[in-house]
Amino acid sequence: MSEGEKSTTIHVAADAQFGGIKVLLPFVDFEDVYQAVGGDHMIGFPGGLDDLVASTGYHPRLHKAVAVPMGSRVSIGIPICEEDDADVALYRYFIVWRDRNLTDFRNPPARTQRKTYHYAKQGLGAVDGSLAGNPQLFPRDARLNSIGYSQSEDTGVAGVGTVHIYPEALIPHTLFRIQALTPAGAAAAIQQGIYDPDFVPDAHEPMRYSYQCDAGGDEMIIFAQKIPDDQGVFAAWDFDGVDAAFSNIYGRGGFAAATHDIFADGGIRFNTGTNP
Repeated sequence: MSEGEKSTTIHVAADAQFGGIKVLLPFVDFEDVYQAVGGDHMIGFPGGLDDLVASTGYHPRLHKAVAVPMGSRVSIGIPICEEDDADVALYRYFIVWRDRNLTDFRNPPARTQRKTYHYAKQGLGAVDGSLAGNPQLFPRDARLNSIGYSQSEDTGVAGVGTVHIYPEALIPHTLFRIQALTPAGAAAAIQQGIYDPDFVPDAHEPMRYSYQCDAGGDEMIIFAQKIPDDQGVFAAWDFDGVDAAFSNIYGRGGFAAATHDIFADGGIRFNTGTNP
């Protein structure tokens, strides 16, 4: 080894290890189902039904979820869905965690890999009286990602400190533009290949806000909901009107007629790992 090729030892204080990025999208043609439906009805990422809905002991309408390693760091990129620069937030996103059980692990759907579980129960859970025949279902607990607020220190006799827990809503606000230039003075592209600028004018600029949290279950679902007005009223979904940008980013670009193919790389992006 020559003098210039001598190896050196570099101290690494933190060696983050993250897996590959996955893209979450609603089910295909969600516009047909949600058009004119109240905006309090949430659109799921990923959309669709769980792989086990046809199996005994599972609800026939169990929502699809994506597997995450419980306790890992989850890095999420949520797109901005807006038509102009006005700071009018239209949507809020909720993260839901769900457990898997021993039965899920031992009896995976055909041609699928076994997935980790943290609820070591194989037996059936509660009866579901809303379904024909009142079947017992295997337990799959779901819970909202939450945020806790600590009140001021209690100086009373009881001496009880209180943490108020609320569902955590992620609300992406106005797209922040990065208008960089090339050496020739032209507009620089900060990103590429995610959206077609013929349909998404800001396709060359960063269009996601990054957020990180710890995985609180074996599975994750992210739900998008319209933000209610000051009176708590939810406007209906309208993909040819105020929600055109939502359909543009996540779907086919409209309700009455599709204007483009779905941008397969343009949904909610996430990956998981460790961040010491």
